[in-house]
Amino acid sequence: MYMHVKKTHTQLIEKENDLTEKQEECTHLVRLSEKRRQENLALQAKLGAMEAKCRDVLVQQGSSVSGAAVALSALSGRLDSLTNELIASYNISEQELEDVIFHNEVYNNSSTDTTPERGRKFISDVTPSPKKGSSFVSAVINAIRNNAPFSRDLSRNSLQRETSSSNEMLDSETEPCLMMEHVLEDVIIPDGHTHNMISSTHSLMNPRLTHSESLKDLSQAILNRERSEQANSLSLSFSSEMGTTDLFPMSLIDQVIDVDNSITRLLKVIRLIQVESEDCMNELEDQRDCLSEQIEKQKETNKFVVKQLKDWEFLGARLKGEVKDLKEKLSEKDSELEKLKVELNKQREQLERQNQDVCELYQNMGKTGEMPSKEILGRIINLNKQYPEIKELIENEQHREELKKELVNRQILTEKIEVAVAEAKKQYDAIDNALEVLHNIQSIVQQCPQLTKLQRDLEEVSFQSASKMPLVPPPDFNANAAALLQVIKNLEIASPINMTA
Repeated sequence: MYMHVKKTHTQLIEKENDLTEKQEECTHLVRLSEKRRQENLALQAKLGAMEAKCRDVLVQQGSSVSGAAVALSALSGRLDSLTNELIASYNISEQELEDVIFHNEVYNNSSTDTTPERGRKFISDVTPSPKKGSSFVSAVINAIRNNAPFSRDLSRNSLQRETSSSNEMLDSETEPCLMMEHVLEDVIIPDGHTHNMISSTHSLMNPRLTHSESLKDLSQAILNRERSEQANSLSLSFSSEMGTTDLFPMSLIDQVIDVDNSITRLLKVIRLIQVESEDCMNELEDQRDCLSEQIEKQKETNKFVVKQLKDWEFLGARLKGEVKDLKEKLSEKDSELEKLKVELNKQREQLERQNQDVCELYQNMGKTGEMPSKEILGRIINLNKQYPEIKELIENEQHREELKKELVNRQILTEKIEVAVAEAKKQYDAIDNALEVLHNIQSIVQQCPQLTKLQRDLEEVSFQSASKMPLVPPPDFNANAAALLQVIKNLEIASPINMTA
């Protein structure tokens, strides 16, 4: 009996020891559960704060996305209006726009026929017809001026509407701090003393619980379950929050695509304008080259004309001196011819008288057959002596013919000088017309240094031609020739004496 009681007492002590251990294990588990509960509450509070922050961030992102969508819409409108202004300014057709392909359409339209080179050839075949006085810069400025106020008003109104809608959204949402108050009230953050006590108790219990596999499995299972529940709650909250914001990126992507298409269309228009500008520049280069060649030829012609003018001026001065000498000689010859005319008239009268005497003598000799008297024979001898004077008159007549020929040559030379002066005036007028044309296109001349130099050279040549152009017309030799011919006609010798009368 005593042994049975002793055995029972021993079992009781063992049971008490087991009970004490179990109580300690339960106390440890309670402490662990309390710690896990406190950690769970802290994590829930952090999760709530994170959800509130995420909600605020999503609302801000939504307003930012809305503002970006409005700005993209305004940008797309301005790009479209700018493109339309450029198309209207340069008369670009839709066919020309379709023939130009850029990188964002290569993946959709991979045809080898529609390339920028082919579009360039097509544009070069079609003669461009931009409006008079239009340019790329002016068209862009006009488009910006016409559409800037509208786009600003549109963007401001849209931003105001989006701001008001975002404010209403924020007002309609439950405030995060109010929504999480009941969660935060249950959270008791352990202070330093409690934390130290728990850690010390945990350190004391560690030697006893080292070989307790059931406690480890239980703690690990609790941790795994808490982690899985937190992950599921986070994924559900983020999926619910992101589900409400899926609408913005889609519309924003559509607007980005629209802006990309507008930019592509604008690039097409700019490419067409660039090709057209290159064609215009090539035409201007060709015209400039042609004008340069014409002006070079004109300069050479002007140099030749200036040289001829110098020669003609020298020849004219020499001819003036010769004409002056001829006038002096003609005046001397006029006085001599006047004297000869008087003497010739006297000798003509004498010859007529002697002719009558000879006729009478022949008649008397025929009637009487007698020899003439000494007086009559003396007259005949005197008549023979006067023959040298008649010979001198004949030489004067020949000299008069030579003077006539010289006057004819002078008249021909005068006509040539007049033709040369007229040709020089034509060249001067041509230079003046070329300068007038260059003055009319002064904007193009200022952009081209070669045309500017050419204009200066033409002005210099024109000034030299004007300074060397004879202001007084060449002397008219015809008047002197007429006077000389009148004098010569007056000096004509009468018909020879009729010796057979």
